[in-house]
This record gives sequence, structure tokens and C-alpha cells, in this order.
Amino acid sequence: MPPVPKGTRVVAAASELAGGGPALLGFDFPIGLPAAFARRAEIEAFKPWLAALPDEVWVRFCVPALRREDIGLGRPFYPYGSKGATQGHLVQAIGVPQLTALLRRCEWATMHRSAASCLFWTLGAKQCGRAALAGWHEVIRPAVRSRDENITLWPFDGDLEMLLDRSRVVVAETYPADACHQLGLSPPIVKSRQEGRQRHATAILGIAESSDLDLEPALEEAVRAGFGAEPTAQDRFDAMVGLLAMLQVVRGGRAAGAPADPTIRCLEGWIMGLDAASLRSPRLA
Repeated sequence: MPPVPKGTRVVAAASELAGGGPALLGFDFPIGLPAAFARRAEIEAFKPWLAALPDEVWVRFCVPALRREDIGLGRPFYPYGSKGATQGHLVQAIGVPQLTALLRRCEWATMHRSAASCLFWTLGAKQCGRAALAGWHEVIRPAVRSRDENITLWPFDGDLEMLLDRSRVVVAETYPADACHQLGLSPPIVKSRQEGRQRHATAILGIAESSDLDLEPALEEAVRAGFGAEPTAQDRFDAMVGLLAMLQVVRGGRAAGAPADPTIRCLEGWIMGLDAASLRSPRLA
């Protein structure tokens, strides 16, 4: 298997590898905007907003605010550095009552995992803001600005089955913490340590076998070894469980999960395979 290309080439490369069939790309970063932020910024739909944003406005939007005074609807990511930064600064500047108001519905806690991090927060090991900015800049924005009807974004452009039938490339959001639950991996999931990843090797290989996947020997060995001890090993574990969870959805073993709510389909997006019934409202969490 060739290495995955970086940046804007990944969508084209996926199409080439699919050999004429549809390619489904899953990315572990948020794709969509929190409804509370969008209402204040007067954004009605994620894709048109992302495509139409002028380059000079986009560049400013992409740079995390250095000071709390710099945070705003046109520059919501924070902080650029760490000195003195608090999540309270972000809450006050955006004008919401609490940080959980800036979560998309799919980021709420479930019965099986804690809530995801706020899209706009860029500090700490759990933050996802910088990954979102990189992914939007290098993959999502070029794709939607191309206006290529063969490149679609789930669930914004429709149901997954329909998109796979008519598109060359379908881009979707995945979340490894949720994928582990979807696959039935027994908690606790200590994926930050090699021995923690090795604990789930037998289960992962069993899922691959039941999915009729013929793993290359090097990949099977990597799974058994917990993907090694390198700092990037957790990323490889995440990619593996994310792929297996996506395959379950594609093959009909699990629903894609996106509710028909227009706020989700047009603005917030959804995590593939997430069961909406498992979500816990922040008011109850």
C-alpha cells in the first residue's frame, strides 16, 4: 500500500486508488460548525460559507487569536500560545453561557465516552482545533470550492448510500474514541500506551477477519505489536479502528447515524456511525 499523500493531494489520490469506484475518506477532525456560534455569526450552512469566504477573511479566521481581545466571530480559534489562556476567555468573547454551548451535538458525551473537545480550543493534548484548521485548509475547503459534483461531503450532501452511488469521493468525519465503542472493544481503551493498544490486538484482528479483510503480514504484525512504541503509533491505531468502523457502516452492519435534523445536515455535521440515542445533553452530563 503506498503512503498516504499529504494535503490537497489526498482526495485525488483516493480517487485514483479506487480505480473508478467510489472512495470513502474518513478524517479525524471536526467537519462542521457549532450551531450556537453559527447563529451569532449569521452562518446558515457550512459548505456554502466555507466556499464563499474570501481568501483574506479565511486567512484571518485560520490564525488562532494571540490575546483574548483578538477573539471574535471572525477569529474564533484560541489560543495561539498558552500563557494566561483560559477557556473562559473563549466563552466570553463568543458570547455563550458556557463552553458546552460551543459543542456540536455529535460532540456531546455519550453513555460510552466523554464529550469531545470544543472545536475552537487549540491548547492541550485533547484539543482538535488545530487539526480542524489544517484539515479544512488543506482538504475540505479546496474540495468544496472546486464545485466538483463528484466530490461530496457527508452528511451535508445527502445520505451515505446515495453519495456512494453517485460520487467519486465521499468525505466524512470519524472519531476514534467513538469507533472503539462501535467495534465493541472492551473498555478501558488506553490507546496512548503500547500495552494498552496491544490489549485489543486479538479483537481487532477478529473484526478484520469477520469483515473478510485479508491483511498484509506487516499490518497484522503491527496490530499485534500495538503499532509499536513510536509517538505516531497511536495515530496508526486510530486509523485502523476508524477504518474498521467505517467498513461496518458501508457494509450495512451499522447505521451511518446522522439525524434528519436540518441543523445537523446543513451546519454541524455528524460523526460516522454515532448513535444519536446514546448522546447525553450537556445539561444532564
